[in-house]
Amino acid sequence: APAATAATGPAGAATTAGAAAAAPERAFIVKNAGGRSERLDIDDPFDRAWRRIGLALDRGGFTVEDRDRAKGIYFVRYLDPDFEAKAKDEQGFFTKLLGREKPVQAPQYRVQLSSAGDAGTQVRVFSNEGKPELSPAGDRILALLKDQLR
Repeated sequence: APAATAATGPAGAATTAGAAAAAPERAFIVKNAGGRSERLDIDDPFDRAWRRIGLALDRGGFTVEDRDRAKGIYFVRYLDPDFEAKAKDEQGFFTKLLGREKPVQAPQYRVQLSSAGDAGTQVRVFSNEGKPELSPAGDRILALLKDQLR
């Protein structure tokens, strides 16, 4: 009986790994001419993409402050490591010396979904003012979402 169990284990693992490898990518990052991430294309209709992005935001550690499904917008807070380091540097030497370093407030972004044809959805990141977020933070947000969609 132990030999049969040992034989089933590796075979089962190989089957699972093969199934995972065969699963096609359903999300693709599209870059602009400058090499920045412009958007995330998802091979899902809007309804399914809306649910999947909501779950990805929760799992990715984003703080979802509000959402407007009719407009396809999630209002999220994301603390980019570069932004946090710069903000802490700007607090000054004496603040750090006295141990009164304040927590850095994460900026708000808009993650906007729009339908792209019958079976696709595009996801873009905007600043709080509604301008396209073409910074390293925008790149990281799209990359984190893509990772969470696997």
